[in-house]
Amino acid sequence: MDKRKAPLYTRESTAQLMALDSTGGVDERSEIGSTLTLDDIISRKNTKFHCDCEQVKDNEQFIPSHLVITDKHLYILRMTEVEHRYIVKLRRKISTILRITKKAKMPDVIKLEYGSRERTGEHVTDTDKLNIPRKADAVIRILKHIRVSPVRE
Repeated sequence: MDKRKAPLYTRESTAQLMALDSTGGVDERSEIGSTLTLDDIISRKNTKFHCDCEQVKDNEQFIPSHLVITDKHLYILRMTEVEHRYIVKLRRKISTILRITKKAKMPDVIKLEYGSRERTGEHVTDTDKLNIPRKADAVIRILKHIRVSPVRE
């Protein structure tokens, strides 16, 4: 009997796998891990806003990142070793944002809560904290505007 262990896939390694959804289209996770230049980001027609930021991890570690907001998604990008190239680390649908908050003590840090609304209440599935110096209020206004605007899927 062969007792080889199956390969262990971490969250990071599985995010880079190409996955197909039930309709045969490419799953959104396939975009995570891809690299692009800042010019690619800025030149897209659906890019509404972008700026440097820091992603705040649960252990209060600040990771230098770049925030991109399109008409349907919010992206967190990280700089690669190659100059002016970024890797997509996170992609969230703006329609799944339940709550956007910030505290008076730290006005540049916003907290985004994602999930779904159900009959029994809200079901939060994930959260992100972003430190966006001098631009947190602008990001909040843009996200709220996109959430209330009708977007065609």
